[in-house]
Amino acid sequence: MVELQSIKDESPLSRALQDEHYNGAVAVVSADKELAADSQGFSHIDMAVPFASHTVSGAGTVTQQFFGVLLMQFVEKGVLKLSDKLSQYVPEYHQADQITLHQLATMQSGIPDYLPLMAKPFEENAPATLPAERLALQIDQHNATDMDLAKVLDVVNDQPLDFKPGSKTAYSSTNALLLGEVLDRLTNERPLEAVLKENIYDPLTLTNTKMGTSHAFAEGYHWITGNPNVAGKGDENQADRGLVTTVDDLEKFAQAVLAGKLLQPASWQTIFKAAEAGYGFGWRKLADGWLGNTGSMLGYTGLLSINQKQHKAAVGLTNVLKPQPAMDQFFNTIYQAATAL
Repeated sequence: MVELQSIKDESPLSRALQDEHYNGAVAVVSADKELAADSQGFSHIDMAVPFASHTVSGAGTVTQQFFGVLLMQFVEKGVLKLSDKLSQYVPEYHQADQITLHQLATMQSGIPDYLPLMAKPFEENAPATLPAERLALQIDQHNATDMDLAKVLDVVNDQPLDFKPGSKTAYSSTNALLLGEVLDRLTNERPLEAVLKENIYDPLTLTNTKMGTSHAFAEGYHWITGNPNVAGKGDENQADRGLVTTVDDLEKFAQAVLAGKLLQPASWQTIFKAAEAGYGFGWRKLADGWLGNTGSMLGYTGLLSINQKQHKAAVGLTNVLKPQPAMDQFFNTIYQAATAL
């Protein structure tokens, strides 16, 4: 990655990142070139190891954008239909016969989010003296350890749907995890990672992207009372938030999206139409004409957004999770800088 002077030394983006002790890397690209880039801070704060464009870090819910592509590739090949019922693939979920794969992909299933359900016992039993930020870190560490379908079903199977499937849109990590399980069961006993590699990583020469946060090089941190606290890497490998990657690789993926690669035009239209309506296949409507994803896992947050009118994409990784208002301001700063390029 080339660090361009326009962002690195003089832009409001660079100054803002310095002011908030940013740890990570960002880039803005068009379909055929990098427009600007920046990397600051540390992948391991205690050892002062710089965070660079080639640093392998957790991608958070950007993971879902990769699985959205894989899902639509399966649709194009006729392996499944978006109108299929979840019960055809994951019958052990009690409400599966009421829900289609399209409703999973667009967050319209009504399935409760497993993460708040798993957090509930911690919240109910936490000492009154435990600061909320410390409790949030404990919950994140628990939810990033040995997660699998069985644990998720343990907490969601006895819960009613939050709403009638198809009647509204509401984010639930359970949707993305179940979609990953559907795809995994359709890979003819091949590891799902091998299918991702064949269909996405290799065609785009993504050399440092894979599933499993234990493979991250960067350490994850929570920002608590003005300081970074080690959150660890976890061992998350589910389809809702288990990807690790680099900003160099995210640039290639984003450029492929801008160029309409990996999928047929009709499939990209399906994805972006759903995103404009609320949420679709790992994408949602963001600020000022941007579509993308910016979700977190443990201390990791990924950013992968496109602006179709501007023909630009913004990508980024950070390994320090800050309060949501600060994260939102950070993303908006990137979008503003990207627009000005």
